[in-house]
Amino acid sequence: MTQPPEQPFDEASLERALRAPGTADELADEERYVAMFREARASGDAAPIVLPRRRRTARRVGAGSAFVVALAVGGSAAAAYTGSLPDPIQEFAHRALGPVAPPAPDQQRPDRAADRVDVPASPSATSAPTTAPASPTHAPTAAPTHTAKPSRSPEPSSTSTSEPSPTTLSPTAIPTAAPTSESTPTSAVPSATPTETPPPAVGPSPVGAVSISGSTHRVEPGQSVVFAGVVTSETGQPIRKRKVALQVRTDGRWVVVTTGRTDATGQISLVLPPVTQTTGVRLRSGGVRSDRWRVTLHPQVSATSVPTDEPGTVTITATVVGGQDGDRVVLATKAGQVATGTLSGGTVTFQVTPTQKRTRYLILLPGTRAHGPDRAAITVIVKRPQGGG
Repeated sequence: MTQPPEQPFDEASLERALRAPGTADELADEERYVAMFREARASGDAAPIVLPRRRRTARRVGAGSAFVVALAVGGSAAAAYTGSLPDPIQEFAHRALGPVAPPAPDQQRPDRAADRVDVPASPSATSAPTTAPASPTHAPTAAPTHTAKPSRSPEPSSTSTSEPSPTTLSPTAIPTAAPTSESTPTSAVPSATPTETPPPAVGPSPVGAVSISGSTHRVEPGQSVVFAGVVTSETGQPIRKRKVALQVRTDGRWVVVTTGRTDATGQISLVLPPVTQTTGVRLRSGGVRSDRWRVTLHPQVSATSVPTDEPGTVTITATVVGGQDGDRVVLATKAGQVATGTLSGGTVTFQVTPTQKRTRYLILLPGTRAHGPDRAAITVIVKRPQGGG
């Protein structure tokens, strides 16, 4: 057990303190303490005070000891333990009672600060932890009634517990509201972006136009034609890797000859195999077709002549490559038409009797829907028999 410090006992100071008039701070809570003393006296339960049993303390028992005993009997010990006595008396009680005495008076007088804590302006101070210490009000003694006020004792009390309670609640509410308000716009921004953004287009872009260009409009029998084209979208942008078909017109309908795909610039190049007749050619992609490109077959006509057994008679044979059976072939001279024939198996023959030693003949193949026109020329020389003699 800790012994009280050795300090001189000054009875004169105690007497002066008792006779001095009370200050405004000391008399501020006079009515409350008077009520407290009356309640303590009515209950008859005074807090016991155990005095140290040392000789040095016994020698000091005098007027001061009698005063301390009077305070204990009259209920003054409760006021001393709550720190409510005037400063000189509070200091004297601290020196006289020793380890069981109330704490020494605080020079800063936090009584007013304690009163302000009882009625805080912050709404968080009215929470459950602050009002909880008010329950001991119905206890028989007066000491627990005021334990909610800040005490001068260094020991922890309900005041130290109730003061941090509002402080603990305030930061708890602040971080809880801050993330909630910040998270609301943050979660709304990314969720709106994918909702409003349209999904990417599936498949190739729609074809807007297909162009066509051929190496020639006229082909010889057995000649191929190279066609090129560009496939663009509706906005005029080239479309890559788009399938394109090369079609020809045969027997009144379009037939696919070959297909291919556009390159990175939207261009396509396809080869038309040799045709047997005049035809139309076009490129088609994605339901869009190009303009028609006409390819005309140019047949080749050749002629030969041989003399017959009859003197002065010559057989002229015309051969047509690229012609059609049944085509009409005309034999003529500068004087006009001599004979006509029908093409069969690609050839036609004429028998003529020239009137002159040297005659130039023309074989004419008129143009049809299947091919273009062509002609050939041949000169026939007739040897006349010489007379004997």
